[in-house]
Amino acid sequence: MADRLKADLERLEGVNWAEIDAVVGRAVVLFDPESIEVDDLISVVEDVEDAHGAAEERFPHDRPDHPSDQEPIKRNMVALVADAAGLGVASISQALRFMPIPAEIPGVVSLIDSQPRIRRIIEDRLGRPAADMTVAATAALAQALGQGPIGLGVDMAYRASLISEQRSRQATWERRERELVQGPHSVRHRATVLPPVSSTHLTLPTTYSVENSVVAATLKKKKKKI
Repeated sequence: MADRLKADLERLEGVNWAEIDAVVGRAVVLFDPESIEVDDLISVVEDVEDAHGAAEERFPHDRPDHPSDQEPIKRNMVALVADAAGLGVASISQALRFMPIPAEIPGVVSLIDSQPRIRRIIEDRLGRPAADMTVAATAALAQALGQGPIGLGVDMAYRASLISEQRSRQATWERRERELVQGPHSVRHRATVLPPVSSTHLTLPTTYSVENSVVAATLKKKKKKI
């Protein structure tokens, strides 16, 4: 699939070269923006995914966001706006002396967000971006109806901190991108499939036994230009 995608991208007029970095799940393309648009590149990626039955595949849960991605910043900004709106609703509800919902309900939403297994189920159904925004909006609504301004204020500070961190990472990447990406050879990283390792037992000084197993995983590609 990687070879097919690389070949199809390089056939396009205006594309100087294309390479697949399977380690980070990126198609890296050097092209002339006056001759071809990003939408044309995305269309090729979608066609290759359809041809290989990978159109419905989602990204691994444990893959970190790339520094050049705009989506994480947008997701946290949406969550920040939801918290601000929830803070307004909570304040108005308190002023009008509306009956708040039980405090356990916002706690349940926070519990769902903190449980990896439950989050994985939600992300499998919705995808990571939609799952993040859905959980954030639900948490803000629950806090607002529960008239919990403190929780909303804490989450707003947390989201603002994340946005600042992500923008800093993005600025660092932009400064060093030309240094790190100097041609196809610099981003040519094939996926490595590790063979499964049989379970081993380690004897600790406390005589406890720990079973350790290594699970292999394969990487998939993402239809986005760096």
